[in-house]
Amino acid sequence: MAANLFRIEMTDATLNRLKDEGRIGQKIAENVHQHVGRQVRKMVKEATGQKTEDIPVERRLPDIHKQLKLGRKEMEKVDASKKATKKHKKEALKSP
Repeated sequence: MAANLFRIEMTDATLNRLKDEGRIGQKIAENVHQHVGRQVRKMVKEATGQKTEDIPVERRLPDIHKQLKLGRKEMEKVDASKKATKKHKKEALKSP
């Protein structure tokens, strides 16, 4: 998924540059899209040794969302505990 987002960003950046240079048209846009796609696929294959379609999906997005939500709750507990400890230390320093 990250490679796909990277491809989209690179294609947009290249098309914007060509548009600013006044060199844009349907055929050029199609060629840029295909060229960037090939380059990204090549980069992924060189880095992982696998084609993009052969790379296994690690986790589903709903599962990642659930894990992040649980992690946030755990961190809130840790933060609350730290605040309570600081408050307790301050009160202990105040009392004679």
